Amino acid sequence: MNGDASLLLETLFSVGRHGAAYLWITTSLAAVLGALTWWGFYHLGTQVNTRFHMRPLHHFCCGLAAAVTVIAVFLFAGLNFAEYVTEQAIDNWAHMVKKDDYWRNHVFREAYDAVYEQKDKLGLDFSKYPHPDQGGGSIPRGVGNNGVDDIVSEIYVKEMVRNFKNNHSFLAKILWPQSGEGEKRLIGDMNNWFEQNKGSYRLDRGVELLQQILCGDLQTKIPRVIWISRIVLVVVFLLIQGGLGALIAHAALADIRVRRAQRLGERME
Repeated sequence: MNGDASLLLETLFSVGRHGAAYLWITTSLAAVLGALTWWGFYHLGTQVNTRFHMRPLHHFCCGLAAAVTVIAVFLFAGLNFAEYVTEQAIDNWAHMVKKDDYWRNHVFREAYDAVYEQKDKLGLDFSKYPHPDQGGGSIPRGVGNNGVDDIVSEIYVKEMVRNFKNNHSFLAKILWPQSGEGEKRLIGDMNNWFEQNKGSYRLDRGVELLQQILCGDLQTKIPRVIWISRIVLVVVFLLIQGGLGALIAHAALADIRVRRAQRLGERME
């Protein structure tokens, strides 16, 4: 399941994990508003056309509108626990990525290929460093700071950030520092690693640092997360309910036109 979809479900279910009283109040409010929504949509057609009779499709629209209201109430209430849900989402992402051997191998292959393309310029000998597809597990660094570390760091950071953004596009738009500060911290950690000559940089370390960066800034950014999320929720809610209401109103108006045509035909006869 997409990370943002999982985040949405976690927010929805978070209401039931924070006390029976909160769950009871939210459920009662959702039930009342859902019933009022159903009642309002049911009578919408007759407000437009007093002789309009609801068909199965229109009854379905009423039920769907009520369900959307109930879900919206739970999501709105669940956003009070957005910090907890977001932290869990980040932790789950880090845990998933660190266990993803395919992704780690892909990133290493990208770094290997990038360095190999510039082997002549960097003065590197790859004779003892086979390609990852042939069982190779390391990249030659040469002598001194010849630029290999910079290439590897750039690839690793790009792929780590891309992985998070692909899995949590909504969170990334809100949490990720647009100034590039997160990338700078990751590259700085890699440079320190290479300067201490510790060998190949462990992607797990980079993922953990990225996790710390995101969680560290979460406290100050969570009010913005809640604010933007609630705006998006309200806009989506209004669009869905407006569409369903327009469908019923359109059917009621169409019924008026049909009745007029029938009366006109009867007069002509």
